[in-house]
Amino acid sequence: MSIDAIKRAVVSLPAGPGVYRMMNAAGKDVYIGKAKNIQKRVTHYTQWTRLSDRLKRMVHQVDRVGVITTNSELEALLLEAQLIKRHKPTYNILLKNDNPLAYLALSKHDFPRLHSIKNSNLEEESWKIGPFLSRSPLQSMMDILQKGFLLRSCSDTVFSQRTRPCLQYHIGRCSAPCVNKITPMDYAASIESAKGFLTGKMPAIQDDLKQKMQNHVRMHAYDQAAIVRDQIQAMAYLMPSQISAAAGKSDVIAWSYQSGKACIHVTSWRDGATYGCETFFWDECGLSDGPTILLSFLQQFYGKNQPPPRLILPFLPDDWSDFRMLMRHHFQSVPHGVIPKRGPLKSLLEQAQNQARDALSHYCTHQSIHNHVIDQAKALFSWPKSINRIEIYDNSHLQGTHATAVMVVHNGHTWDKKAYRTWSMDSNDDYEMMRQVMMRRFSKSRLPLPDALIIDGGKGQLSAVQSVLAQLNQAIPCITIAKTSPHDTIFLNDGTPLDLPEHHPVLHWVQSMRDEAHRFAIGTHRRKRDIAMMK
Repeated sequence: MSIDAIKRAVVSLPAGPGVYRMMNAAGKDVYIGKAKNIQKRVTHYTQWTRLSDRLKRMVHQVDRVGVITTNSELEALLLEAQLIKRHKPTYNILLKNDNPLAYLALSKHDFPRLHSIKNSNLEEESWKIGPFLSRSPLQSMMDILQKGFLLRSCSDTVFSQRTRPCLQYHIGRCSAPCVNKITPMDYAASIESAKGFLTGKMPAIQDDLKQKMQNHVRMHAYDQAAIVRDQIQAMAYLMPSQISAAAGKSDVIAWSYQSGKACIHVTSWRDGATYGCETFFWDECGLSDGPTILLSFLQQFYGKNQPPPRLILPFLPDDWSDFRMLMRHHFQSVPHGVIPKRGPLKSLLEQAQNQARDALSHYCTHQSIHNHVIDQAKALFSWPKSINRIEIYDNSHLQGTHATAVMVVHNGHTWDKKAYRTWSMDSNDDYEMMRQVMMRRFSKSRLPLPDALIIDGGKGQLSAVQSVLAQLNQAIPCITIAKTSPHDTIFLNDGTPLDLPEHHPVLHWVQSMRDEAHRFAIGTHRRKRDIAMMK
């Protein structure tokens, strides 16, 4: 559809709120957007000189415009988010890692358990704090709480079955409430102290512990005094600096751009302690796309995770009011956006900006090396120029039991773990298993066809795969990698061995593909075996 055709389509578009869908000739959404006035918004795409390079490429692919009207701007905003998540349009800014974040939680129990939990199960807990953006600070916080307040971490089942203290008690990380080594009142006091510690009352908690230690010393209870001393030292690890204390309850969001790639780096601060950081990357974007990327990131990232009271930003995104409206709808509260110009908050933002630049520089270097290796692999294996889906297969069984076949998927840039699949096999013969899994995968599956296959095995597995593909009239290039001496050998689609040097980057890349499939196969097989043993 040309710009002239878009102009003709605009005439019949409604002037009210709703969602517009730009679709290509195949009917696939390439872009989804919302608007207060659909007609006015779509007219924007006819102003060629004002469009970014990304949107110019999008306009070239549009064949028709679909519209869904709504009763209000909020309904349009919510519908847009649902459609983007469902259809994953090519030119929308998509958050690739949308996994739920982790929280520290205390269970509903007379002696609450300290453990980590995903936000999808928060309703089951009596108290929680977070979210933590990465595993390392979460684990550090759990270690400190166990050492400092001697809270149990065992499951309720284990707790109810204990008849004597476990190792955690003997190494000073639990007060052993399971065998009445602590009274319910004292354990409840420890819980309240831990909550105070996590909510910023650290100095007061430390003062109480110092007084408690001195009382033990006066009574010559030196063992008890040593335990309290260890608690004080554990908590000192998290004493905030002047700068981090100024962060309060905030997320610091930094932005960086380099050579057509963008990065957003998020650092989470709660009461002077860092709750981790996470970095997100986007390819094929322009410097002018920054405000659009930031808005899309905020809407998707905080669509599942309630934002803190304050967001420290490098600049305000496009349509900041839309984000505030979305947060008010989801969480009945609106974060305050701050663009610091000086002081401790400015220092925090600059620190995050430096981390974003370093992360993006590393990402660009890694992508450049990866793309070079992919180009080498295409030439060596006679693969098509465009590689968007590579499927890697492996089999696993233990003396013929619980035979399992797995498929892992690589999109040419990273692993697509949502596309992984497993199959239970009724044979323990490796060649027959490979024939079965190929037949199941390509005869009835509605999954998209891969551009190439990588098989763990040698010429026998290659022959088994090719016999099924020929039977199903599927011309998909395939290679296998076999363990040989002195190092692995790759067999090409025609069965020719490709004996690359041991340190050749393409060999290492294929080995990494095989190793991921092997890891997934072993893990899947182990879970099936464990379930069978429990029956």
